[in-house]
Amino acid sequence: MSGSNVLKMGFDLGARFTKVAWLLEGSPKTDIKYVNKWLSRIEEDANRYEVPTKIHYDEDTGRITWGYNIPADCQPIEWLKMLLVDHSDVADHLQDSISIKSSREIVRRLRKTPVEVVGDYLSRLFQHSMEVIEAREGTERARAASIVLVFTIPPGWKEYAKEGLRLAARHGGLLNRPGVNTVMHLLSDPQATVLSTLPVLTGLSAFQKGDTMVVIDAGCSSVNIYTLQFQSQEPNPAAPLVRKFSSLRSGTAFADEWYEELIEKTLGPKIWGSLSKIDIKMMMSTQWEQNIKRKFDGSPKSWVVDLPDRASMGQLSLKSDKIHSIFDSTIARLLPAFRSHFTEILQITNKGPKTVVLVGGLIQNPYVTNQMKSDIGHFQMKNPNMTIVVDVQRGPGNHPLTAVARGAVWNALEKSSSLGRPVNARKSRYSYTLVAETMVSSQSGQGWKPFEHTLEVVAQDHLIGYSPTTHTSIMCRWPAEATGVQTTRIRVCATRSQDPHRKVDVALLFVETPTPLSKGFWSILQNGSGCHEYEYKVKAAISNGGLDITIYTHDLNQLVRKRIPILFE
Repeated sequence: MSGSNVLKMGFDLGARFTKVAWLLEGSPKTDIKYVNKWLSRIEEDANRYEVPTKIHYDEDTGRITWGYNIPADCQPIEWLKMLLVDHSDVADHLQDSISIKSSREIVRRLRKTPVEVVGDYLSRLFQHSMEVIEAREGTERARAASIVLVFTIPPGWKEYAKEGLRLAARHGGLLNRPGVNTVMHLLSDPQATVLSTLPVLTGLSAFQKGDTMVVIDAGCSSVNIYTLQFQSQEPNPAAPLVRKFSSLRSGTAFADEWYEELIEKTLGPKIWGSLSKIDIKMMMSTQWEQNIKRKFDGSPKSWVVDLPDRASMGQLSLKSDKIHSIFDSTIARLLPAFRSHFTEILQITNKGPKTVVLVGGLIQNPYVTNQMKSDIGHFQMKNPNMTIVVDVQRGPGNHPLTAVARGAVWNALEKSSSLGRPVNARKSRYSYTLVAETMVSSQSGQGWKPFEHTLEVVAQDHLIGYSPTTHTSIMCRWPAEATGVQTTRIRVCATRSQDPHRKVDVALLFVETPTPLSKGFWSILQNGSGCHEYEYKVKAAISNGGLDITIYTHDLNQLVRKRIPILFE
């Protein structure tokens, strides 16, 4: 059902900020729009082109807040995209991130999975985006449209992380709106950037076979450098990556930290200590984010910072050289990596890049743009000693900030044909299994230990129209010396036949033994060792595109029930 009414949506799900773009069928390709109205506690944040990738669960009331609407005195779950990635696969400079470790711990404390948390965020992001789109395009037209969703991801993201993102989108309700045909695709960040940037490049001669384009994506938490080599005179965004240098510790987040440190040092510990978290958040948004960070161009002047009333100073004046040091430190981290990257490209292709494209939030600052154009545009070679002139381009207006989301929409324009599969012919993308675990103690501390068996409750390629109910059981065992009420954690895992050993946790269920374990009451195993046993009954019912799992005691008293959306394709 490709139809004439298709909504294309692009999501740049960044580590710290998310951007959303869209285009409705019939609009010119140049008329891509952006979600730039947000629920916010600070007025200045309400109309930005990005929203924080954060979510908060109030453990007392159950209320969920997200983005700019999270109270300043709350500790949110941040770095949501990183939660889908195993710690061992996180970039080196983020391995010891306190924020990521804290977010993982909050997720564990809430007894949720990363898929559920990311899905809850995407649900609210998508619902809000649809409200904005309906207001702009008309409710009837927007709601009747089929939807093509394109999410951008880092190049080299492993398959399990991609599947985690797909499962999160399904959990969030993006792929199962009643009566709406929806498909989801993934696109690498550099391909999205090239797609959106090629149409706005200026002053270049025609591309030749073998020409390269370097993309410097100076985002929030890191700077990524990609080089693509075109195989013909027609530049193809899907061209292979020749080299990539990712996760350089730089970007706007670190400029934010250095600015906050500058203000703290300038005010002194007494005044700074008198400010509340809300004071600091307000000051960072209005004085830094909306003013200095966007407008600083390097010219000699003093920047006036309005302080909260409790600071008893009224205003603070910052000389230009103080701001210089913040951005110079950020650029200084980037240039050595680019020089190394550039040298490798020269060795591989025997010529410099056709052009270098600057994108990302950091590039919104005019001083950063001008400095990078100057330093990169006249590249100094050491061996041999020579200067190579390089074309460096930055798109107009907000293009550096929205380039990736815009490119995702351009990619969605090519995906409308994928909407043609009848709903009743769709099959489950995954096999869904249950893995039961008990808490055990060891020399390294306590941890969850799985049993040797798993229970498959949905097979991969299960047809959407078939709705069986499965009755089974889980026999749990504990060491003979265990006493008291014992907890069992049941993981609902999604796997694919392409990688059957890789399980993505979709949801968690917790049950406790109905009666405490007592000394002297245990079973004897075949190997002669003693253990406690308890058998839980399990009912798994498939209906309306979801899996309902219910756990009972052995005498069929219900303990816990949970519904898990099944991802069909």
